[in-house]
Amino acid sequence: MDRKKYILFFVFAVTTLLLPGISYGRDDSNTPSRFSEISLGYMPTRIFDIVRSPDQRHLAFVTVKEGQWLAVVIDGQIGPGFEDLKRGSVTFSPDSNRIAYAAKSGNKWQIVIDDKPCPKYDFVGLPIFSPDSNHVAYMAGEGEKQFMVIDDKAGPEYDLINTFFFSPDSKRTAYIANKGRKQVIVIDNRPGPVYDKIKEDSLIFSSDSKHVAYIANDSIRKVVVIDEEPEPQYDDISYFIFSPDGSGSAYIARKGNRRVVVANGQVGTEYNNISKDSLVFSPNGRRLVYAAKKGTEWCIVTDGNEGPVYDRVVEDAFVFSPDSNHMAYVVRYGLKQTVIFDGQPGPEYDLIRQGNPIFSQDGKDLIYGAKKDYKWRIIIGDKPGPEFDTIMDTPIIFSPNGRRMAYVAQDNLKWQVVIDGKVGPKYDNIRKGFPVFSSDSKHFAYVVQNGLQWQVVVDDNVGPEYERIAEKTPVFNPNSHHAAYMGFKDERWHMIVDDEVSRKYEQINNPAVADDGFEAMGIRSAILYRIIWKP
Repeated sequence: MDRKKYILFFVFAVTTLLLPGISYGRDDSNTPSRFSEISLGYMPTRIFDIVRSPDQRHLAFVTVKEGQWLAVVIDGQIGPGFEDLKRGSVTFSPDSNRIAYAAKSGNKWQIVIDDKPCPKYDFVGLPIFSPDSNHVAYMAGEGEKQFMVIDDKAGPEYDLINTFFFSPDSKRTAYIANKGRKQVIVIDNRPGPVYDKIKEDSLIFSSDSKHVAYIANDSIRKVVVIDEEPEPQYDDISYFIFSPDGSGSAYIARKGNRRVVVANGQVGTEYNNISKDSLVFSPNGRRLVYAAKKGTEWCIVTDGNEGPVYDRVVEDAFVFSPDSNHMAYVVRYGLKQTVIFDGQPGPEYDLIRQGNPIFSQDGKDLIYGAKKDYKWRIIIGDKPGPEFDTIMDTPIIFSPNGRRMAYVAQDNLKWQVVIDGKVGPKYDNIRKGFPVFSSDSKHFAYVVQNGLQWQVVVDDNVGPEYERIAEKTPVFNPNSHHAAYMGFKDERWHMIVDDEVSRKYEQINNPAVADDGFEAMGIRSAILYRIIWKP
């Protein structure tokens, strides 16, 4: 991207630097004793491509250096200048400790990793960090050929490269490459068999990183390839999964107008249809279940054995207990729905909430939301909870130790949080995704709205009113004793920890957990500050 395009982008980028809403006004002068600031220098007048690290503790953006170069600024420190920088290439590593981007010098491009320039090429793609942050890969090209560069080592050349992956353990790599009109999978820099086409979204590593699979077209038929070994060909293959432990595999294949599940190389019974959303391994990988259509009805197939027949099976409602000993799913009888638990039907309801049922984390209770006679309730085991007009369509939230449970419900147009069966106060609105529990599971927090004002509730204690509360806040610190959030009031942002309020900032980012306290970055009077709160 040339510099003129960057400048045009400036108007949008600066408005999204840290949090929505930029304002200006006088600063206050009283800083609470547990808050401190570190100045990271003046903010440039022109900034673009703003990126925050995953842990929220670092900020990077592109600016103009010495009036003619483009440079990346990281936490206030400006890096080397280049003739051009690839838009959207500034990338932090998953652990937030490293950064990479694509830069141009003369007529060549290169990846810069931790301020260290890599070799130059005619063109480069975006940098990709491994999950453990120790490895970096990117596509590069010379002339009309492309190749992957992994840890500074260039791989074989191809006509086109796409869909690159690191394995979950970061030790292996895989990508799709074009050779003329054919495609191959390159695993650990070794090309596999050549196929007419490889389905891009089918390339997958097993969770233990030992196996890799994909779906390929060979002429007009399709084939699953596992560890470079092709399975039998079928007219179509719609879905492939590895078991959670990586030891097993299963996929749905079509033979003419009939469908089968192929599990660990064994071909199952043919059916009119098989629901891909119902194909599920148990957590220990030893059991496999799916819903299959026989005529106009559906049956459940568990470990290859057919179960009862139903009018309809809710496709995405299959769930195993954490220990794999129990299984539940939702079926429809006429106009009613019910949960089948270990083969036994429960009470009939008008509707079972989508995404339910779920098991408690200890696996002892089955939990789901159900509607009957226009009222919703949460069912825990065989015990129905209090009735509400509706239940918020966010997942039921468990505490880290799995012993506490929370959800949000509405009654008479007012919203309430239900924690451990206790119904909380009523509010006009409660933000989705809340409440959150502290790491020791003893405390909880959520964001509420009454009228035009927002407040944070921590352990039933309602905080002061603000015009806005930043998304994804509040958060608890590691020892669970303190909660932090960002509030907007009187045209300025504040960081609030317990009852303490920071100085005012024109912009501020979400708090990050740092040691036993919190950190954030804020801008006041064109100066970037690191804001620190310590207990």
